[in-house]
Amino acid sequence: PEDRPGTHSWKSAAEDLDSGDDRIENWRNMGFTSVVSTREDGLVTGQAAVLNLGEFDRARQMVVATSVGMHLKLRDRSYTGYPNSLMGSFAYLKQLYLDAQHYDRVWNDYSADPSGKSRPEWDLALEPIRHQLAAGYPVLFPGNNRTEIERAIVTSEVMGVAPLVYGAQGAFAAADLMAGAGISALVNLDWPEAPRDGDPEAKPSLETLRLWDRAATTPAELARAGVPFAFYSGDIENPADIIGNVRKAVSLGLSGDAAIRALTLSAAEILGVEDRMGSLDVGKIANLVVASGDLLEEGTRVETVFVDGGKFEIAPDAAPRGRRGQADEVEESDPPPPVPMTADKGPFREDAVTFIDNATILTGTNGTIEQGSILIRDGRIAEVGTGLSAPGGAHVVDAAGKYVIPGIIDAHSHIAAAAINEGAVNVSSMVGIKDVLEPEDISVYRALAGGVTAINILHGSANPIGGGNAVIKLRWGGDAQELLVDGAHLGIKFALGENTKRDREPARYPSTRMGVQDVVRKAFMDAQLYQREWDDWDAGSLAVEPRRDLKLEALAQILRGDRWVHSHSYRADEILQLIRLAEEFDFTVRTFQHVLEGYKVADELAAHGAGASTFSDWWAYKVEAYEAIPY
Repeated sequence: PEDRPGTHSWKSAAEDLDSGDDRIENWRNMGFTSVVSTREDGLVTGQAAVLNLGEFDRARQMVVATSVGMHLKLRDRSYTGYPNSLMGSFAYLKQLYLDAQHYDRVWNDYSADPSGKSRPEWDLALEPIRHQLAAGYPVLFPGNNRTEIERAIVTSEVMGVAPLVYGAQGAFAAADLMAGAGISALVNLDWPEAPRDGDPEAKPSLETLRLWDRAATTPAELARAGVPFAFYSGDIENPADIIGNVRKAVSLGLSGDAAIRALTLSAAEILGVEDRMGSLDVGKIANLVVASGDLLEEGTRVETVFVDGGKFEIAPDAAPRGRRGQADEVEESDPPPPVPMTADKGPFREDAVTFIDNATILTGTNGTIEQGSILIRDGRIAEVGTGLSAPGGAHVVDAAGKYVIPGIIDAHSHIAAAAINEGAVNVSSMVGIKDVLEPEDISVYRALAGGVTAINILHGSANPIGGGNAVIKLRWGGDAQELLVDGAHLGIKFALGENTKRDREPARYPSTRMGVQDVVRKAFMDAQLYQREWDDWDAGSLAVEPRRDLKLEALAQILRGDRWVHSHSYRADEILQLIRLAEEFDFTVRTFQHVLEGYKVADELAAHGAGASTFSDWWAYKVEAYEAIPY
């Protein structure tokens, strides 16, 4: 466990219960007979538990079921060190669950035939995850909008578990994605709203405005798409506000029956306890609510609650007040319908056949064509030349007097990503930009406006060995996975120079330029040993498949030529250092990025076979760039 800060998988919300917590009676008075409780600290906070809100002699009698889900977070500061970025969190969670899968294989092999084998080491953190993998209960994975929900789906597939997405307030735009993946949602009823006394000069993004306007339509959209969902309270402190927020969802299209189901049976089904609670069937736990009318109607009051058959009479003055007073004292008007969504993303138009005519065409490979034409079919260039005719039904673009060039490719970009650096460790090859793509980043649109059609998004320069890259086309409006260029060679970011040796918190080796080279060399020596172990497995000389190490796996790919190195570089001496180290391990640096003193070692770069990606207009801006010149 000490090697996995932020993992508390062995802890359960069924532990350390306080049966005297004032919230128990407060929630019960509003008709809540059960809750799903999770712990808070960590990235893996532990096992969620279903609790009944009755009065018991011992707090543990509240527990209906535990291990109904493993609760995950993506940001937490209860520990220091790795991971300290969003992409680090994704790599951390994937490695943890891959470790649990390997742990399970090792123990199964030993248990099947222990004779002559070394006993595996018992692991407190992996034992409960091993049980989860066998039992098949989900991970509670945070995801509020379409991009975050897509990340949850992709990441949990690597982890080998089903995601139960919580948050989901922006799932009105992701219902089709969730239905296609066959996953369920816990919808946070704490609907976001515009600040009542906000800065009048503030300019919220369109995405934020839509969330304020449409979050409460999410339940109706999920119901229409056939996505199972239940409600939860989020940061709502007063249970009286919950029913009012459910009413808002009903006024925006959710049926009353679906709303009640999301508060009862759907929650039980999603959490795997429908065999004992969630509906009024013979043999189930006697949790019931008696109300003066339809719970979703204004003025209805909870009068009696049964928990485990125990009867609780609710005095009229005991029901908690909502934000604006008692539910039966306030007349709430229905919210206005949401603002229609305009098409602000996607291509201006889509045609099966496009014909560009009368242009000056700079082909990039075959010179310049005057008064030329380009025929495009299904997104591919079908013909380029002169004397071409537009096919019937083609969309024709008259480009007389205009020039057409290949789409600009930015070879080193940091847009369209929710994180760039994982700076807590000196080797972060386990992380990847692909995990944190942000297709809705407005920079994508602005780059398109400048003629850029594809970019190479690189990890930052905080580490001697950084993380994996992402090569994307700027398909404005596409999901993260749709942006990725099919078949693009894997890449990784290295860095040399000042950035990698700065003082950091917590302190981190290296602090000198020669230390940077030591870090890189040692990492490749480890990768060689890792690759030999997998070679032994492929040769059939190992009984159990080796443990996947995402950090060393990426480095082994470099040694095999399956992943290219793109290295941040300034000074000529360091460029030569990395060339020599690469040749020591028999690989070629694909590109030196920035390569500001590359003019001093151009012959050596060419002899090594490296490419260069440099600034167009940035020179001598700090000490290690003093000898950088446009020449």
